[in-house]
Amino acid sequence: MKLKLPITYIVRYGYAFIVTLMCLIFAAILWFIYGNVYVPLTQATFLAELQARVALISVNKKDLKDVLDAMSINAKPTAIDWSSARNPFIIEPAVLSPVATDSQNPAVNAAKQPTQ
Repeated sequence: MKLKLPITYIVRYGYAFIVTLMCLIFAAILWFIYGNVYVPLTQATFLAELQARVALISVNKKDLKDVLDAMSINAKPTAIDWSSARNPFIIEPAVLSPVATDSQNPAVNAAKQPTQ
């Protein structure tokens, strides 16, 4: 059963699919920029303003420093260790399983036998 679609159908819905896909990619880029640029930048600005404006006379300096250190640790994005990351373009030997020979694989033997 072949599915034959008119070219106008393919063009009309193909265009809608491509526009939707572009919008999704644009939204993903905005989400990435928001999470990895905007949020750490605003947190760093907040920490700088807090350090500059707090009256250190009335505040316990050690506790404030501990809180600021904890906030600055949370504001930093985690570093990616590229040496331990797997390359998705390399086929590892574990993926390549040996193919059974004809005598070991009953499905191959059954397929090769002529039907009567």
